Amino acid sequence: MKYKASLDSLTKILSVLVVFFLVRMFVYLWQFRENNGVLIPLLILIPIFIVVYLYSPQYYLLDDSNLKIVRIARNKTIKLSDITEIKRVEKKELGFGIRTFGSGGFLGYYGKFTYDKIGKVTLYATQRKNMVLIDTKDGKKIIITPDDTGLVELVKEKITKLPK
Repeated sequence: MKYKASLDSLTKILSVLVVFFLVRMFVYLWQFRENNGVLIPLLILIPIFIVVYLYSPQYYLLDDSNLKIVRIARNKTIKLSDITEIKRVEKKELGFGIRTFGSGGFLGYYGKFTYDKIGKVTLYATQRKNMVLIDTKDGKKIIITPDDTGLVELVKEKITKLPK
């Protein structure tokens, strides 16, 4: 089953602003292209922009044995048999958070984050609501944000039907 991962308003605004900034910077630097040194920032920013786009969560896919975070570049697969707990969480349950590596609003919220109440977590989120916390057998914590949080109950149901 496919679960949408819509961008929230802040993410949309930040994403448009970043693209606008990059286009504006490109136009400005192109005017001074005689000086090759001014194009260096573009040679750095454009690949970063592309990588961020390629790894942004597109949607979540649930089948009988896996939960996949679908991205353009490389999907992230979580085996249902590896999930020890899955639950909805509110922002206040996470506490203060800091991004240690990843995107904090441009095309989503994904990468490595640390929250004072739950510790280190990997986000594959597109919005700041509908947060679902997944704990795995190897001690990893993952947060996803499907539009339909009915995913939580369906995953729990599928986990109970897995062979022991």
